[in-house]
This record gives sequence, C-alpha cells and structure tokens, in this order.
Amino acid sequence: WQIRYPGYAGSVIRAADAAGCDAVVFVDDCVDVLNPKVVRSSVGSLFHIPVLTMSTREFMQWTKSIHAKVVAADVYGLEGRPAMPLPEYIQQGELDGVQPHAFLFGNEARGLPESILKQVDRSVCIPMYGKAGSLNLATSAAILLHTVAMSSHIERI
Repeated sequence: WQIRYPGYAGSVIRAADAAGCDAVVFVDDCVDVLNPKVVRSSVGSLFHIPVLTMSTREFMQWTKSIHAKVVAADVYGLEGRPAMPLPEYIQQGELDGVQPHAFLFGNEARGLPESILKQVDRSVCIPMYGKAGSLNLATSAAILLHTVAMSSHIERI
C-alpha cells in the first residue's frame, strides 16, 4: 500500500516471485511499476509475475470477490486486535491451503493506517529476536512471503 521507493518495489516483486505468489498488487498511490529502478531491482521478476495496480477500495472489493483473507503485515495491529506473531499465525493453522491470502504491506515510512487495519481479517508481525528496531519493507516482504510459502509447501507434503 502506497509503496514509494522504486528499489523496495522491485525487491518486493522479486520476493513475491521467488515465494511463488500468484501476483503483486500495488495499492493506492505507488511508484510507477515501469520505473527503471523498479524494473532493475526486480531482476527480471517483473516479467514472471503479474503486477496490478488498484485503489484501496478496488483492492478490498477484489479480495472479497475472490474470497481471499486479507492479512496486514503490521507491528502492532489495533487496540483489542493486536498483531499475531507470524509463527503463531502459521502454527494455528490459519493457512489452510484452501482460502487464498492477500498479504498487505504498508508504506515504507508510515506503515498502514488504522482505517485500513480495520478492514483486514488479521494483522501479523515478524518477531524481532535481536536488537534491531525494525525491518525495511523489502526485507519484511521477503521474510513473510517465504515463511508462508515454506509453511504451505510443508503442509502439502
């Protein structure tokens, strides 16, 4: 949602491609998908995976139409609905292999606003085990998408 840095955008496309995602959706006011830095940092993945652009409203309507669970990557979540640590989300069987999932990442500087967090089905966070205060958008996307992909692959065996 509102990804602005071309290098991060290309890296997210690359991570999604590597994790076996079906598509990447740039939601709301994002960097141009064909920005040369996006193309370069995707290292060819832009040509392997569909990349769509939608408004927030269109994205929410589209996910409802395909019966997808919308999961926000967010450090805190909402009051009364805190973000669930990603390992716990997976251990609780939330990834049933049947219902599609749409993982929503926020803007690099601001994250996701409360108005969007209120519309998602769940918020998950990546646990921090060291002393780093945060992860950048591209790193977060790579960790979350690969964790989900590996978990889904293990459950199918």
